[in-house]
Amino acid sequence: MRKDLRLMRVRRPIRLVAAAVSFAVGGSLAVASATPALAVTKPAPVVKPVATPVDYFGMHVSNLGVARYLPSKATVGSVRLWDTGTTWADVQPTPTTWNWTRLDAAVAQAVRNHQKPMIVLGQTPAWASSQPTLDLGKGLPAGSTATPSHLTYWRAYVDAVVARYYRKGVREFQTWNEPNGGLFFTGTPTQMASLNLAAYQALHAGTVVKTKKRVKGRTVTVSTVKRKYPLASLVGPGFTSRRAPAITWMSKYLASTGGKYADINAVHLYSNPGKGPEDAIAQLVTVRRYLKKYKLDTLPVYATEVSFGGPVGGIGAPEKITEANQAAYVSRFLLLARAQGVARTYWYAWDVHGRLGVELTKADNRTLTPAGKAYSVTRTWMAYPLVDCTRARTNTYTCTIKLRRGHGYIVWNPTKRVGMLAPAGTVSVTSVLGVKKKTKAKAKLVITSSPQYIASTV
Repeated sequence: MRKDLRLMRVRRPIRLVAAAVSFAVGGSLAVASATPALAVTKPAPVVKPVATPVDYFGMHVSNLGVARYLPSKATVGSVRLWDTGTTWADVQPTPTTWNWTRLDAAVAQAVRNHQKPMIVLGQTPAWASSQPTLDLGKGLPAGSTATPSHLTYWRAYVDAVVARYYRKGVREFQTWNEPNGGLFFTGTPTQMASLNLAAYQALHAGTVVKTKKRVKGRTVTVSTVKRKYPLASLVGPGFTSRRAPAITWMSKYLASTGGKYADINAVHLYSNPGKGPEDAIAQLVTVRRYLKKYKLDTLPVYATEVSFGGPVGGIGAPEKITEANQAAYVSRFLLLARAQGVARTYWYAWDVHGRLGVELTKADNRTLTPAGKAYSVTRTWMAYPLVDCTRARTNTYTCTIKLRRGHGYIVWNPTKRVGMLAPAGTVSVTSVLGVKKKTKAKAKLVITSSPQYIASTV
């Protein structure tokens, strides 16, 4: 996967391109010029595109460890352990008591299902908290949002978790959940940076090995560090990005010494009220400006939480989004995030209901909603290499997939209905719900906010 990440980072971002392929749809469908559809001018890819790895498709499963139904391992390749009853406060309720039951079960179920688990570290148990009675009144345990009273408590906890679960197959650990959102952490950016540095040191702990070698006729001693957990990676805190104060907090964190230590950057991409995936991608662009400022832009980026329609700050009722738009949003985000070089996405959530505007399953946590079907269908589209995604002056997006023979074009317009002619070699058009229709070149197509997959032999 590391090679794959490097390839994606050199991808050009979504760019405006000339569009001789679209025409407005009014009361009747008028045909535009004879210019072949999707004939846009764009530079050749810098590298050969590669297929999207299955672990790009990550998920939150609140009942992980006790869940009867999980998403297919062919569709979802990774899971993030959050809202699973596995925080620090859950695992170590007293200084001398450890309760590994739920975390053991969650990790074991993920590993059995061939889905890579990521453990989220924090929240502080009351006994270790600098403010043990602090209660924000939002359903979180008292003291859990405060920084630990002694850093040694945190170090001992992280050491114990990494030692236990590295042996069980966990390779990724995340410092904290949304420390800049005002809900899960009440400390300062500098305090969070100190916690992050301690976690990084735990994951990168090692012993110094000294060997002798001949250099220019002399025997010299060379010291190298043999890592205790050579495959372990620290994922930085999952930062919210919807509001300016959250970005300012993140910037102060990154400016702190400990904030520069991570193997993977993390951001949570929830769109603003009334907005869709394109708004979430705009947030990603803002976050990347700060990562570049602090010379962290060469690290992979994970979107460790993703969804739509959630209230800002987690307070209030979720936005009502039609089922058609839910399906469209899921597909568009997965495509755009991959085109922007996001290495992994974690959808929130498989089995959480009534809290967000997009739900992938019905109340039984098994039957797929239209959004859940769109997730699965888009995954099949992305089993082939994604070349790029472009945006035309008409605001029509086109994501190009390289097939073994020919190409696939995934097309949508988030703001209006437009018409286009099916490109040369077209054999079929498939909806985001998987409904496939045989179609020939130059057929009149209506492009809407819901992605359509155009399969072409050329």
